[in-house]
Amino acid sequence: AVGPVVLPALFQVPDSVRSAASAAVAIYAVQVVMDLVGGSCQASLEGFQRVDVARALDGVRRTLVAGSACVAAVLTDDLVPTVAAAAGAAAVGALVAGGVLARVARGVTIRPRRPVVRALLVDARSMALLRPLGVLHRTMDRVIVGIVLGPQAVAVVEVATQLQNGTDAVLSATSYSVVPASARLHSRGDDETLSDLLGTGTRYVLLATWSVAALSAALAAPAIRLWVGDRYDEASGLVVLGVIGLAVLATAQVGSNVLLGIGRAGSIARVFVVTLAVNAAVSTALVHVIGIAGAFVGTLAAAVIQAPALLAVVRREVPFPPRDLLTGSLLPGVPVAGATAAAALAVVALPLGDLPTLVGGGLAGGLAAGATVLAFGLRPGEARRLRDSLVRGG
Repeated sequence: AVGPVVLPALFQVPDSVRSAASAAVAIYAVQVVMDLVGGSCQASLEGFQRVDVARALDGVRRTLVAGSACVAAVLTDDLVPTVAAAAGAAAVGALVAGGVLARVARGVTIRPRRPVVRALLVDARSMALLRPLGVLHRTMDRVIVGIVLGPQAVAVVEVATQLQNGTDAVLSATSYSVVPASARLHSRGDDETLSDLLGTGTRYVLLATWSVAALSAALAAPAIRLWVGDRYDEASGLVVLGVIGLAVLATAQVGSNVLLGIGRAGSIARVFVVTLAVNAAVSTALVHVIGIAGAFVGTLAAAVIQAPALLAVVRREVPFPPRDLLTGSLLPGVPVAGATAAAALAVVALPLGDLPTLVGGGLAGGLAAGATVLAFGLRPGEARRLRDSLVRGG
């Protein structure tokens, strides 16, 4: 109700496209509702310990939304049908999620008890603060750049953000299963296994995330030229800043999810509030001085503060030696990231076109990442155990 009136004026949308922008905001509000319905179904599936199904549904929904929007954009070259197609796909995704949940929960009868509901609502207060803080963190760069520099600059931010989203997706996917696992271990009082989960989980997450981050940074320039052309070349440097920030945050991602699983969302929220304020202040100041890059530098500065602050909170809740986390979890990812970036950059240096560079760099970086993970990232016997787990899971 408010967005169609307020947002076009706030972002200085030109009069020629203001009506289309207002309609798009209104339609997008409908998509948000559909996303909330689908998200609720996915959260319920996670409660049934079917994180795999919930993540798969999330992938289906995202693919439907992106694919529908792309098709509509190509066929109509119009903003409103594009947003409408995305909202329709989100509705389909919510229906699919609801059907899957009904099948998984078949035969289960829920009888809420007053003490349980009260306890859930008390715990949800911290979560109710944590989720919007995450949204603000993800959208802050666009908002600040849009207000200071206008909507055209937001397009550059969006190009860079979409490329770094690959790293963000890997970080989220590889660390999310820690939440239900840590909840179970904490309820059983198994602090030793919980500590091992923190160390081993952090190592696995960094091996995967830092590899993708290195690959994204090395191949950002040819990927952007191939995708949207030379006019967005400046976005390649922003991608590098963005993935460095994600790489820093990845060091504390498993620890943050452990805190979430053991019911310490309030501790995470307090750290988020401080770093969000730092991000806003630094980004706003630097955007006026150095332009779009200032927003990404501000996000990186906040990440440098946030990661060690979260790990300090984790140490108070989960007994683990910081030296073991450093040597056993963080250091193994360094040669993997370095080898991945070096292999990809070697291909970038060759006189090839953008598409061969992207394909060749991706293959070279992927092979280098795999080789160094086996050599430096895994302990003896881990590769076989991982393979056996995947086979059993399939």
